[in-house]
Amino acid sequence: KDLVDEHYIDEVDRDGMADSAAAAMIVGLGYPWSYFMTADGNIEIDKAIKTDIVDSKFQAKDIKLNSLRNIISTVFNSNDGNVEIKAGSWLTDVTIDSYYKATVSSNGALNELTVYAGDDTTITAGVDINGLIIYNDDGNVTVTADRNIAGADINSDNYSGEVKVNVTAAYGDISDLAIL
Repeated sequence: KDLVDEHYIDEVDRDGMADSAAAAMIVGLGYPWSYFMTADGNIEIDKAIKTDIVDSKFQAKDIKLNSLRNIISTVFNSNDGNVEIKAGSWLTDVTIDSYYKATVSSNGALNELTVYAGDDTTITAGVDINGLIIYNDDGNVTVTADRNIAGADINSDNYSGEVKVNVTAAYGDISDLAIL
């Protein structure tokens, strides 16, 4: 403590230091399913997780997860915040319930994704999107795949005005798309 106070130029954020130290200790355990939740209820796993995330449930105010591998059969529930998920490979059988914004990206395919979002929803796949359901209460929806999009239902009840839905398959086809 004295060393930091003596040599650090700016104001020291003691709570931030404590959270970072605790998160580093959890990471140091080497157990891939352990994560640190801050006192305000946020989960931020921005260390590149090197194993598949399978049959898991994450519940917190804000959730930010960055995985180098696959995310399979997992639920992300944010009862008062945002959800941001990045999968380095593919994402299959995932449910996201976000009070505000939901952002999902995958370098590979996105299969069987269900998203409940209170605000803007952004879905991006490096390959195909197969079986996508979006319930969006009050925001814009953007869905992008590098190849094909098959079987997508987008339900948007924008209470504050006009809603914009943008669906793009850069180098492929869009089939079985319903926008309600």
